[in-house]
Amino acid sequence: MHKKGIESIDICDSVLYFDPLEQVLPNIEYDFYGQNIKTHFRKSSLFDTIYYASSYQLSNDSTMEFFTVGNSDSAPLKSYLDVTLSPKKSYKKANTSVYSEYNGNYYFIGGTWNEDQLIFSTRDFGNYTILMDSVPPIITPNNVGSKSFKFKIEDALSGIKNFNVFVNGKWILADYDYKTKLIWSFEDGIQLKKDDELKVIVTDNASNEAIYVTKIK
Repeated sequence: MHKKGIESIDICDSVLYFDPLEQVLPNIEYDFYGQNIKTHFRKSSLFDTIYYASSYQLSNDSTMEFFTVGNSDSAPLKSYLDVTLSPKKSYKKANTSVYSEYNGNYYFIGGTWNEDQLIFSTRDFGNYTILMDSVPPIITPNNVGSKSFKFKIEDALSGIKNFNVFVNGKWILADYDYKTKLIWSFEDGIQLKKDDELKVIVTDNASNEAIYVTKIK
């Protein structure tokens, strides 16, 4: 285990904390302690020796924390490394997870809370932050009939985790296209009778659930 001295600079009313580069060797376990970040390298994490550093920064309005794990331009990781974030801000843990940040977009990573620390594994160097998603997915009927159905399912932040379709309480198989965000009846010629109940349940990666129920007319 090793701990480097932490340095900081002021940038436009915010403070960037960064850690000096440290040589990390492959095929050994190694813990790097940085400002609000602990990085655990597994024996299998690296292809070759790297020079590693992490950094921590608050947004200008202090509403978001950003944790930089290494350099996204560095050589790729061979396997996962484990990261422990120690945020300065307080969070409601329900629906709150780690997201990677790239060009202003956020992508769900996950993570597990251990008291006030958030732990996750990754195979990518880059920027990470902590966000809460309490908004359930949106289910929009596209076409519902006696022989077929089609729905659009969307989620604004954490993304769709799974969906299930039921007819009169019985699960049925449906297909899904990630690009078009559409789900539809998997087999042609399904027979739905008048007053049959069709239920769609969609869950996002933050465990928010949306339910859509309709009766066949």
